[in-house]
Amino acid sequence: VIDVIDKGGPGSVPSVSATTYLFGNPYPSALDVHKFIDDNAGVISGTLQLWQQWSGSSHYLNEYNGGYAQVNKLGSTRAYQFVGFYGSNNGSQDGTKTPTRYLPVGQGFMAEIIGDGQVVFNNGQRLFIIEADADGSYGNGSTFFKNGNSKSKGTETSKTEQDSLVFQKIRLEFNSVTGPETRRELLLGFSELTSDAFDYGYDATNIDYFPNDLNWIVDDVLCVIQGVGAFEDTKKYPLSLLISNTGSFKIELKSLENFTEDINVYVYDSEEETYTRINDTFYEPLVTEIGEFRERYFIAFKEPNLSTVEIDNEEND
Repeated sequence: VIDVIDKGGPGSVPSVSATTYLFGNPYPSALDVHKFIDDNAGVISGTLQLWQQWSGSSHYLNEYNGGYAQVNKLGSTRAYQFVGFYGSNNGSQDGTKTPTRYLPVGQGFMAEIIGDGQVVFNNGQRLFIIEADADGSYGNGSTFFKNGNSKSKGTETSKTEQDSLVFQKIRLEFNSVTGPETRRELLLGFSELTSDAFDYGYDATNIDYFPNDLNWIVDDVLCVIQGVGAFEDTKKYPLSLLISNTGSFKIELKSLENFTEDINVYVYDSEEETYTRINDTFYEPLVTEIGEFRERYFIAFKEPNLSTVEIDNEEND
């Protein structure tokens, strides 16, 4: 049990005024992220940050490549290249690993404190999971965030009780085509447990603001991971597009997970009233000016039916 105090208070800004603590898995076994987040509801924000160094041989920033990846109960996203002591980054999401649901032995992590209280570790959060089972997916094995490859500490196959909840997931990526390099990974998950409002432990706020960016809008909060209700092809999910430099950008569909049938994914431009399918291509937002465009662009899954008019056709001599 660790006593913590939230000095940032409500509305604190990540990497500026938010209160964050450094923790670590204290057990000689893997730690279940889901259980840890649930057991500390009301004290931590519900999303954990794991540091990865993926290249470099010096602690000098211009010779060091590393940053924070994020993980919560829905999934995880890769790290951005860290370039400053106050959380700034270069806008390039170059991290090579995504965290799994299971934190390995000795893994350190950061958590934002949102309320005074105690951060609790207990035996109910422990599981037998080995690093050798990691295959790049969220639900298998544990991935230790260090430079170099992990080595298995045993040959026994991990066996855990699987959740009855399986998220259907859509992973998007926002990239620059011309102009300053930028890359943003967004994750959207559908389930019966989550809602279209902000859900503790499933929605992850943006902690890496940079000049050109794309985010989900959840209860007026910018998020990079969003859990919503069960999949319905009639729904649309709003985006916030921030453009601070001249150039062109694109939105890509990177993966679909746990869908039993093929679905269509569109970018809907509410100003132009256009739907662009991005399953096998990408979409370039139609913006020419600098600014923030909230709820102009949406992710959608169905084009509206076109109205039809019956016309009587008479033969003409």
